[in-house]
Amino acid sequence: MTTFHILSMSLHALRVVVPTMMMIFFAGTSELKTFLESIPTTIIHGLNIAGGIIVVVGYAMVINMMYTAHLIPFLYLGFIVAAFSNFNLIAIGSIGIIMSMIYVQLNPKYAIQELRKENSHKNLIDKKNSSEEDELD
Repeated sequence: MTTFHILSMSLHALRVVVPTMMMIFFAGTSELKTFLESIPTTIIHGLNIAGGIIVVVGYAMVINMMYTAHLIPFLYLGFIVAAFSNFNLIAIGSIGIIMSMIYVQLNPKYAIQELRKENSHKNLIDKKNSSEEDELD
């Protein structure tokens, strides 16, 4: 299966590399500039709009995939922090990671699971200790 993936990605790379290299070797920058300037402005404007729509559709798909009612406030909070601060994406991502760690630690659902783990470990240790005491008696 891995060989198939490598082969398909190689073919995809060739699909992009071959035309690009042909343009680089057989046409100079002046020809490319002339070609790009010959494209009507309405088409360029339409492509710019389509590029903006693709971004919006991408955001909508991400929100649709991660939509969980109890997590939506964090999504809105992230957008608000991004809009009203001068933080870069790394800073906002770091804040998000820290907030998620705090959320997991404070959420009772996760605390109950952790207590169950601790109790099961204690029960195993107690059983082991009691069996050792029985053997000594």
